[in-house]
Amino acid sequence: MRKKILGAITFMAAVGGVIYMKNNPKYKEIIRVVKTADARGFYEKIILEKDKLAFTAQSKIKDYKIDYESIRSVGEKIYARLIVNNDEKLNIDTVLDEKDTNVEEVAHSEKLDKLLSE
Repeated sequence: MRKKILGAITFMAAVGGVIYMKNNPKYKEIIRVVKTADARGFYEKIILEKDKLAFTAQSKIKDYKIDYESIRSVGEKIYARLIVNNDEKLNIDTVLDEKDTNVEEVAHSEKLDKLLSE
């Protein structure tokens, strides 16, 4: 009985935390920065460095999307993950500077390495 009550309380706290974060003005500002045209340009530049033919019919990287669940802010840096070709295992981790909107690649997955080396 205690485990069920503790599980229910933990679940409600997790849901409350998610709702709070989604309605937090700071979180909304971070999402806005990640979605800017400048940031998208930098994302595409990173991808084009990996695959010169990216976003074309004969390329290995067809598209990407931002994983909004992975976004977190540490100081003035914003960490975000790009999901390539709609596959969670093909990803690129990036870091943005909030002031400059300059994006740098931090790491990418081994599966993406294998895809690009084929």
